[in-house]
Amino acid sequence: MTLNDYYKKPLFFVGYGRARDEISRNLISFVSRIQEGCIEGYKEMCDEEAPIKDCEEDNIIIIEEKEKIEINQEGGCVFILSPEDEQERAADALLFRIFGLRNF
Repeated sequence: MTLNDYYKKPLFFVGYGRARDEISRNLISFVSRIQEGCIEGYKEMCDEEAPIKDCEEDNIIIIEEKEKIEINQEGGCVFILSPEDEQERAADALLFRIFGLRNF
């Protein structure tokens, strides 16, 4: 995943928190828009009016609270799993990868 994968394309989010704020703040100048989205299996985390998106066609970042930090990618979906108090750190790790500053 690189900045080119997101450049001038819509970015969708499932979930809220400091990770979302950090990523949005850093990518807003590069993506065409940022908005709510939803994917199958995560509907309980979605706004009921959020459009259903597909990991094969769309860029979606899913933020979920878990005990330890994990960042996984499946197609255009990136899953950020982290404790609430570590969300900014997890978001920064993803941003470092997108901007080519670090591989993981």
